[in-house]
Amino acid sequence: MIVQDVQMYLQNQKRASIEQIAIHFDMSEDALRGILRRLVRKGRVRCLGSACACHGCSSCSPGKLEIYEWGESAKSNLAAPTAGHCCN
Repeated sequence: MIVQDVQMYLQNQKRASIEQIAIHFDMSEDALRGILRRLVRKGRVRCLGSACACHGCSSCSPGKLEIYEWGESAKSNLAAPTAGHCCN
């Protein structure tokens, strides 16, 4: 099942962008968001949102900015993932 595959991928990688996950599984980012949202709700994954430290240059790919992390710390963040935005 793909949910378990994504879960195992994040367990092994610890942290990955939605773009990296999409490339690994040859899936669209939109399709993955539903799976990742489910893992976030279960407290297994945390959406770190934007990892961009810029000031709105908009040259970063949104898929590179939407970061997901595996771990126990994920239980403290139950918010649904959002599309990555550079410096909201």
